[in-house]
Amino acid sequence: MPNNIGKTNLDGTKQYTGMRLWIRDIPDQILASQSLNTYLLQATNSNMNVNGSSTPVSYIYTVPAGKCAFIVRSFITLEDGIAALSPGDFGAISGALSNGVQINLNGSEIANWKTNREIRNTMFDFDEQFGGAGSYVGRWTHTRDYNGNPLFLDAGETFECKIRDDLTDLDQFLFRLKGIVKDIPKHLR
Repeated sequence: MPNNIGKTNLDGTKQYTGMRLWIRDIPDQILASQSLNTYLLQATNSNMNVNGSSTPVSYIYTVPAGKCAFIVRSFITLEDGIAALSPGDFGAISGALSNGVQINLNGSEIANWKTNREIRNTMFDFDEQFGGAGSYVGRWTHTRDYNGNPLFLDAGETFECKIRDDLTDLDQFLFRLKGIVKDIPKHLR
């Protein structure tokens, strides 16, 4: 069979190694997707080293209209400028937090961290980062927690990290989501 990649037939269709492809024959379920790689934000700020003790501060990702999201992993970066973090502290903030850092999926709590140990118990991978004392990263693989499935969020639904204590002593506290965002077929909207 001759190599006819890129050949245009008289009827305007493209022919690829012996088969024809018509755009109209692609089912609606096979739709465009894009990579999700975003930080949780409060307005335009991603650093969660804020004081949420009197008024909680929310950092949120909202799925855009007409889309759905499959969140595979979450990452945190926690920097505190010290040599090591103790399990019973939060970062280098001495002792457990009073209210915690609440993680919500569409308004329902899925975790509440008051100590480094609780972060470690949720994320499994929470270790000192290369190149610096007091710099830790955590990887939360959601497919480990949810029977092999990513977290699914529909259009308008949210992933939220709510700061409910004073974290201003931290140098940096970031929360990033990774996964896929897909179009929702028009007939399902």
